[in-house]
Amino acid sequence: MYHGMNPSNGDGFLEQQLQQQQPQSPQRLLAVILWFQLALCFGPAQLTGGFDDLNVCADPGVPENGFRTPSGGVFFESSVTRFHCQDGFRLKGSTKRLCMKHFNGTLGWVPSDKPVCIQEDCRIPQIEDAEIRNKTYRHGEKLVIDCH
Repeated sequence: MYHGMNPSNGDGFLEQQLQQQQPQSPQRLLAVILWFQLALCFGPAQLTGGFDDLNVCADPGVPENGFRTPSGGVFFESSVTRFHCQDGFRLKGSTKRLCMKHFNGTLGWVPSDKPVCIQEDCRIPQIEDAEIRNKTYRHGEKLVIDCH
């Protein structure tokens, strides 16, 4: 019994529940939970469009060798996400992105370019009366030193 929700063909949630073959992404699951919470507040007859009509930004992604805050969730208009890199990497691009409505009415991230984490080289150490055998100087690498 649907209590006035009038499920129609193409209702993604009902199709997915019937098939139970593909796992839900965390963002989609949160959208489903939000849709049901709204249905409880406003009554199911008010939400006949289904949760696919929720206007949210796509997942902004996570840079390789980095992370973002918040790490998950549903990104509604005016949501901000911040990007960070692991030790030994530096961020190239914007440290934050904003979910906002474009002139055509769709939501998207500004700036649109995704940030990336680039490996940093350490400064070449200066050691008196020794020779350093390393060819690269990256975070976490060990120095190979021969004393004179």
